[in-house]
Amino acid sequence: MRLALPALAFNLGDGFGDESAATENLVVEGDTPHKLGRVDWAYGAADPMRDWTFRARDGRLSLVIHPFAREIGGVDFGGQYSRLRKAYGRFSGSIVLDDSRAVRLEGMLGFAEEMSLSW
Repeated sequence: MRLALPALAFNLGDGFGDESAATENLVVEGDTPHKLGRVDWAYGAADPMRDWTFRARDGRLSLVIHPFAREIGGVDFGGQYSRLRKAYGRFSGSIVLDDSRAVRLEGMLGFAEEMSLSW
């Protein structure tokens, strides 16, 4: 049985763990993975309903999520905490795949989040 895969999916990170060997940044088109290098994020932490931007340092990715809902949460026990800022919205922009094809996104549903933990 073959599973139906989405036409496009991606995972983008900004500094999770040790990136000296690789990043967690990946685009999957159909069943083909396309590895990305470092991606920088920018957003207003005080207002996660403003657009969040994502740019690959090598120029292969330029995306914006236009939020329509947010989630803010967490717990704080002094030195131990969990802090979450999350924006649900629609992505627009472009991604260049490993074979140099450019994919344009317009209105793709998704989310972005920043999570800080200290346990």
